[in-house]
Amino acid sequence: MDLKIPNTTRYEKAGENFVSGSELLLYLFEKDSKLQSLEQIMRYILYKYTGKDYGVTDLNLSIFNAREFQTVGTGGIELLTEYIHYFENAGGAPTNADGTKYIIEDDGAGNPVVGYGVDINAHLTLFQDAGYPTNMGGEVDKKFVDDIEKNEIKDNIEKMKAVTSGLDLTEYQIHAMVSRAYNCGPGNPNSSDPSRIGAVGIRHGKNFVQAYQEYWNQETDDLYEEKVSDIPFTHELYTQYMSEPTTSDGQVLPGLITRRKSEWRLFRTGYYDVLGKWYTGIGTGGITNDEEAKQLQNYIETELIHTQVHKNGSYQQGPFEKWWATPINLLQPFQCTWWAYGRASMYLNEPYPSRNVGVGNGGQWYELNMKYGWFNYGSTPKPNSLVSWKQAGECGHVAYVEGVAEDGIYISEAGNGDSWMGIRKIPLDGNVGWGPSYVLEGYIYLDEPR
Repeated sequence: MDLKIPNTTRYEKAGENFVSGSELLLYLFEKDSKLQSLEQIMRYILYKYTGKDYGVTDLNLSIFNAREFQTVGTGGIELLTEYIHYFENAGGAPTNADGTKYIIEDDGAGNPVVGYGVDINAHLTLFQDAGYPTNMGGEVDKKFVDDIEKNEIKDNIEKMKAVTSGLDLTEYQIHAMVSRAYNCGPGNPNSSDPSRIGAVGIRHGKNFVQAYQEYWNQETDDLYEEKVSDIPFTHELYTQYMSEPTTSDGQVLPGLITRRKSEWRLFRTGYYDVLGKWYTGIGTGGITNDEEAKQLQNYIETELIHTQVHKNGSYQQGPFEKWWATPINLLQPFQCTWWAYGRASMYLNEPYPSRNVGVGNGGQWYELNMKYGWFNYGSTPKPNSLVSWKQAGECGHVAYVEGVAEDGIYISEAGNGDSWMGIRKIPLDGNVGWGPSYVLEGYIYLDEPR
């Protein structure tokens, strides 16, 4: 069977070309440090596919035990967005030649969508008022579409939190519900009308809250602590509620079945299976103990800024993820402001607003926020807030609050342009531990934009 090669007019026989290009493929795996661990697996796949010996004819398949794939993940909007992006356009949203505009495409059911599942018809007035096309093949500025997506995700987070407010769902459970809402709409919890059920409406006689209360026991059903991702799909909350919807215009879509199963796995285990990441508490809930702090610091150091704790420039390294690199972050690496700006931007999934007025030194951040009114603020420590200290005649300090426990505050920080201090716990009174010249200004609450 001949298959069309994307973005060309050529048709090729997949099997023949797959084999003939095998040596090049293996060479690329061998030379790429991120793919080297997969080289032996690929050699085995080639052997099974062709019968030819590529150096591996036997493979211990126990390496695929789900318990071994415990990649440290994150939380917050960035991870949720990455998860949604996978289902909406796993191969990347189509863009024009220079990558500045998304191209409007068919969602598979005849509806125009753009970017990562942004429904043109649902936002028709916005597109028309901005002068953008709304037809298939039309091109729309990426920032315009991305801003709509961000607002839609944030809006769905708030709606899911409001509907489930009495259930005390975890953040990863909220993420599973937001994925449902982004896909089929938030819905009306009092409606059984198919056009209004959405994520939380009435299915089989119960809305989501009623189904949760009837079928779910958080203490026994939640498997996050066990780190078990291979789960059955026989639980009644899944079979009677979260396994639906799987149809579009009356047609059962395999992609929706896969998505509902993935959302259920996330809801029950905290595992983002399509990303290979576990939830770690880096998001809204924050870390609450030393073990979580250790895991989060390891994730930051190995995945985000590629460094290790050091002072006086003895170990800097990199490269840095986008929130700590140009063009988003123009600050000097390993200054306290550089770290805090990047960490806040990562959590918000957009640049921290101070870039528009000048970042200032660490001791000025609290006053800058008060002056410009970006976020609520106060003297009570909260997870995912910024904390600022003044120092008489000096620059002061700013850090990021990763979590709040009964006996202290977990902060992540850098400083002086030459030190990464990692995550440490300070007293609940906010004493930074550097002497009386450092005076606590207060906390900037990133979860409470004004």
